[in-house]
Amino acid sequence: MKTLTSLRNVFTICLICLASISIQANVENEIDSAAVTSTDKEIPTANNQPLITCDGGAYKMYESVILEADSLFRYSFNAYLNTWDEKKPSVYKSANYPGKGTVKLLLFPDSNSFSMPCDNNLVTSHYGWRRGRMHRGTDVDLETGDEVRAVMDGVVRFAGWYSGYGYCILIRHMNGLETLYAHLSKIKVKSGEVVDHGTTIGLGGTTGHSTGSHLHFEVHFMGRAINPELIFNFGKKEVKTHYMIITGDGKAKAFNPYNNAEVTENTQELSEDHDLAIETTKPVAKKTSYKKYHYIKKGETLYKLSKKYKVSIDQLCRLNRIKRTTTLRIGQRIRVK
Repeated sequence: MKTLTSLRNVFTICLICLASISIQANVENEIDSAAVTSTDKEIPTANNQPLITCDGGAYKMYESVILEADSLFRYSFNAYLNTWDEKKPSVYKSANYPGKGTVKLLLFPDSNSFSMPCDNNLVTSHYGWRRGRMHRGTDVDLETGDEVRAVMDGVVRFAGWYSGYGYCILIRHMNGLETLYAHLSKIKVKSGEVVDHGTTIGLGGTTGHSTGSHLHFEVHFMGRAINPELIFNFGKKEVKTHYMIITGDGKAKAFNPYNNAEVTENTQELSEDHDLAIETTKPVAKKTSYKKYHYIKKGETLYKLSKKYKVSIDQLCRLNRIKRTTTLRIGQRIRVK
């Protein structure tokens, strides 16, 4: 009898242990599943049509990339969604955008979800005030015909000629940002087209109000310009932050995930008057720039070349990646246009 009771006790204990192991396994599976859902879930690319729609610029993806937001921002953002216009780049004034609220945006879900706008990394002009006017973007050196790429997934909102910007492309991205690519020689996308980061959208040039081939690159958010160099390190071809806080008083705060450094800068309100003041009409006779070279003869200097070809010495240095003090050799080929 005692033996039978002992066997029953052992059997009961075994059942309890098995049940405990089964419950533990289920819990671990649920935890693993939850971990994958919360941390490893990939945000679909822009080509995944069911998750991104171009209906008035309202993307279903927005809720996935707005990390935090207050009620004022929600109200402003609803107004922003109605500013989709494929024929007019500057739409915020007519949309009566309230421009208030604070939001924390996810810029890049991972380190592979972005692309630099072009291969070159030489910044020739930074964001900020320049000769009494606000320069709302970053100028990056390139040659006419170099590929220009979308920096993030999104939808092309505008592609065409825009005043002093020349041939220009505006892309609205799934986190609410818009990026602008100006002075292009050729546009390779059309309004309403869905693009992935790294997609070639055009070719570099010097159209519009431009003194030489370069890419003018801007970052916008709901009617305000943000310094692109808060987000991108052009020299190292990498991003500085994966998320940004934009406040209702017009400030953008970027966080460096590697050293926890915080940088805050004022944003600038976009103004159609500012854009149109650059150049109001498309020049009929102006064509895409071409390369022209000169072979150095005895006694020629950068000063003489600048006078002969009506180009500044600084421009000659930039085109040839030389310094003012560089000694010119007889027979050396110098690019003058």
